[in-house]
Amino acid sequence: MNRIRSNRIIVAVFILLQSFAVKGQISFGGKPVDYSAYPLEETRFTQMPETDMSVKAKSARESSVRLKILEFAHAFPVQFNPYNSGEWRMLPDGRKVWRLGVYSKDAYSLNLLFDKFLLNPGASMFIYTPDRKKIIGSFNHNNNHEQGLAFEPLPGEAVIIELIVPEIMEDFGEIGIASVNHDYLGVFGEKTSMNGNSGRCNVDINCPEGNNHQMDKNSIVKLLIEGSFLCTGALINNTSQDGKPYVLTAHHCIENHTMAAKTVFLFGYEATTCNGTGSSTKSISNSTLRATKKSLDMTLVELSSIPDISYRPYYLGWNRVNSPATSTVGIHHPNGDWKKICKATESPVSVTVQDYSSQAHWWIRRWDIGTTEGGSSGSPLLDSNSRIVGLLTGGFAQCGDPVDDYYAKFSSAWDLFTPASEQLKAWLDPGNTGVTTLNGFNPYQNQVLAADFEIHTTNVCQGEAFVFTDFSRGNVTSYSWNFGAGASPANATGKGPHLVQYSNIGTKTITLEVGDGKSTKSLQRNFTLDIKTTNLPVADFTEEINLRQVTFKNNSQNSLSNYWDFGDGTTSILTNPVKNYNSNGDFPVTLWVRNGPCSDILTRTILKVSVPLQESEKKEFRIYPNPSSGDFTIENDLPVNEGYIEIFSVNGSLVHSEKITHTAQRISLNHVPAGVYLVRMRSGKGIKTGKIIITP
Repeated sequence: MNRIRSNRIIVAVFILLQSFAVKGQISFGGKPVDYSAYPLEETRFTQMPETDMSVKAKSARESSVRLKILEFAHAFPVQFNPYNSGEWRMLPDGRKVWRLGVYSKDAYSLNLLFDKFLLNPGASMFIYTPDRKKIIGSFNHNNNHEQGLAFEPLPGEAVIIELIVPEIMEDFGEIGIASVNHDYLGVFGEKTSMNGNSGRCNVDINCPEGNNHQMDKNSIVKLLIEGSFLCTGALINNTSQDGKPYVLTAHHCIENHTMAAKTVFLFGYEATTCNGTGSSTKSISNSTLRATKKSLDMTLVELSSIPDISYRPYYLGWNRVNSPATSTVGIHHPNGDWKKICKATESPVSVTVQDYSSQAHWWIRRWDIGTTEGGSSGSPLLDSNSRIVGLLTGGFAQCGDPVDDYYAKFSSAWDLFTPASEQLKAWLDPGNTGVTTLNGFNPYQNQVLAADFEIHTTNVCQGEAFVFTDFSRGNVTSYSWNFGAGASPANATGKGPHLVQYSNIGTKTITLEVGDGKSTKSLQRNFTLDIKTTNLPVADFTEEINLRQVTFKNNSQNSLSNYWDFGDGTTSILTNPVKNYNSNGDFPVTLWVRNGPCSDILTRTILKVSVPLQESEKKEFRIYPNPSSGDFTIENDLPVNEGYIEIFSVNGSLVHSEKITHTAQRISLNHVPAGVYLVRMRSGKGIKTGKIIITP
């Protein structure tokens, strides 16, 4: 590791860094030492080894398909502290400052893990980018944690750590940096970032599809685990309704006390408008493990501090009845992206997933809107009453083929196992009330009476509604809304959320008055609303079919981006794609076009794609019987003794492998638990896949 003091690096950092205005995790104000007192060019930088991250990036994307945790950063182990790194300086006012710069070439962002963070009262620390467009801190003795501290990422290739000690202080305490984590996927940085660019079929939570979940979304948190991994979790209510900050996620995301202590929880990480750019984040570092169970893929942690009212926290309710919901919703962070929503209208199915407890998962056969991706693991599955019924383990769903996702059952995690450290009941029903369902909870609703509300976005498309969500506090018994000029409805008396349309745009004055039977409080806010009425996108296309090759012509109007789903599990973002189908059949083709917050979707008539079959192609890849009790036949057209049959569990574990010896080959899987398995036929002619359901 080379320690450098280089103006060249500092200049490069300034060129590459861009604005990333984000409020940091819970901190205590103040500001770093002014550059006039301690110039930037005099900062001592330590450079991380240059490493080719392209292979790691490719592997991270591929490995996140089944278990949907996402590795996004490479960890450089270090041992930096104020005694062996950086530089101390005495300021003219008597304060002592320790400053260390860290640089890692081509990083989208950097984050730090401290294995020691024990400051004495009076000492404070900041972490910031060299251009100071992003500053987190100050952090002081109130942030102390015996197991260290994790911090949210800062964009760009360089960060500066600065410790400020008062003149009269002799012992500032102890801090030590154990890891510098280099973001190689761009899930936090600005340069060609993935943000806003997860799978094109994903839908922002502030699009119309999320209108009825504007309160629910505030429970969803993006998990940054040990500086290198991403998952999703949710604040969850308990029967005491005391606002204890429990977060529910998957075991394969947070497995032990160390990981819980080294997790950063990011709130409000969402696009402010449909198809828009991201909003600011708020974060809390560190948590305490309360319960976890590998065979249930469940983990419950308690945050190190209660989310501030500015975080707009909301604690989701739950349903522990072991029966399938009529429809389901997922809210999550695919590929670490802004908060997205996916929906399934079909009831989930109870199944057994390999390596987990029997019948302990819900199977989502197909998402009708959106999908999950790496980084979505641990996210909640909600029923039609916005209560948690599951949490995501993984699966095969992706844009173009949004099928087969698996959620650990909330009902199984409740009390299937006795120890409090392996169940949810002990923590979420501390009074042993025995209730089977619980609604969500606003932890600030029981404070002194006050009116408060938010609008989900100020920019919608023609015909769409603005959503007003109540965040009032106190024992509210009455509501009186006035939505301003041109509103429909003009007034409302319920809590909401309220969907309101306007006949014209401009600045609107919205008033909410709440009462508790003894007094009333009101709040008036002005919003400048915009309704896009021109250049609305309209999806349209035609096609020319030549055997199995189809040439598509995009005739859409006012489209700035295109997303094609060809009905066979493949997609494209080209304007006029040429598609070669691998088999005969009828294929529903969908074109989704976008322009700012507006979009339009067209699914055209089934296409007739056909070509005369060669004799060797006439046999199809068949599995029967399916479902099966364990013994089944695979009928295939692959050359005998030139390929392999491989069978995997949904989490990617190989459970069976044998050579292809017959065109109709008998397979026995009596040794595996009931559940859904992926069948892969591999030979010199390529790879074919299918699925087999093993019944109890």
